[in-house]
Amino acid sequence: MLLLRFAPDRALASGPVADGPFIAVEIGHGLTRFRLRGVEALHFLGYYTSANLHAASIRRTGAIRTRLNHYDIALWWPTTRDVNILVDRSRAQSFADHLRVLALRHDPVDPSLTPRSVAPDAPDRRG
Repeated sequence: MLLLRFAPDRALASGPVADGPFIAVEIGHGLTRFRLRGVEALHFLGYYTSANLHAASIRRTGAIRTRLNHYDIALWWPTTRDVNILVDRSRAQSFADHLRVLALRHDPVDPSLTPRSVAPDAPDRRG
């Protein structure tokens, strides 16, 4: 089981939580969970998040709270081929549309379509 801490007194569990000396708070009503699967899932997200998902400390924990372009998200992955994403429910449809656009223009075989590291304020020159 993986616990994702959102505040000193709030956590989200990725599985059933055993009884213990803590208070469990259901926050599912305010969040939407997306699941990406495939050999490129974590690699794909790594292009668009503000964190280095391949850093040793992040890979060891298998979870992070970060931004994917302009969306605040929480990511966790039991394997690099099975990635879970949490986003605010009010932004879920917009996030799904955004992910679709990113996926359509991402081609791991064609290096000309691979995002490159650029300054944050630089325009997208891929057309």
